[in-house]
Amino acid sequence: GRLTLNYSGNFSTSVRMNYKKLELMNSKQRVDLSREAYLRGARNPTETVGYGGLVLAYERGEINGEQFNSAAKKLETMNTDWFKLLTEDSWSHQHTLSVSGGSKDARYYASIGYTRDNDVIKGDYNERYTAALNLDVNMAKWLTASFNMNGNVSQRDYYPQSLSPVDYAYKTSRSIPAYNEYGEYSYYMKKVEGSNTEEYKYNILNELDNSSYTQEGTGLTVNANLQFKFTDWLNANAIVSY
Repeated sequence: GRLTLNYSGNFSTSVRMNYKKLELMNSKQRVDLSREAYLRGARNPTETVGYGGLVLAYERGEINGEQFNSAAKKLETMNTDWFKLLTEDSWSHQHTLSVSGGSKDARYYASIGYTRDNDVIKGDYNERYTAALNLDVNMAKWLTASFNMNGNVSQRDYYPQSLSPVDYAYKTSRSIPAYNEYGEYSYYMKKVEGSNTEEYKYNILNELDNSSYTQEGTGLTVNANLQFKFTDWLNANAIVSY
């Protein structure tokens, strides 16, 4: 029949997590808890940030009492929104446009498609382009041919699983700053895994700036199917695929 044009689209959204939904402590509550734990005798020699880090710095004589109290008050009002810094509400969409038609002797179908899947983690996405072409032709009373072609191009960007921005937002205290007073990344000392002494400067935003994976892929499939009907009792079929 006549040419037919079709379009289909799918749209979806993912909403990022936030502190209200999780009922996690704010900075003031976190500092109060750490202060109470300290007064009850709890010590964590590996804690280098937050109230615990201040306690260790004070006990080592690196800061005096006035500096300690000033820094603790600042921590109480920090309230870093790690979920907002590391994640976002995301939109994903998929589109397909196709055309079809023909006659009793020749029929065709062609389509192109585009898909964009965005994760709630900033910078994580999967993008894909697709194309297809099908053609069926009655070339003679004894020969029918079908031709098919499918192709795609894709790219995926994502962060290493070891960073896990969502887990970091879940588990990291809001009293830890992401930026310093100059608007630059604020670093804290983090223990090297498996070591009690080795440390390195850490800020997850800096890690994300310099750590990512990119996967690119292409695919193409071509098929030809020839069907021969020589007599009522003799048929043949030839298939070529690449």
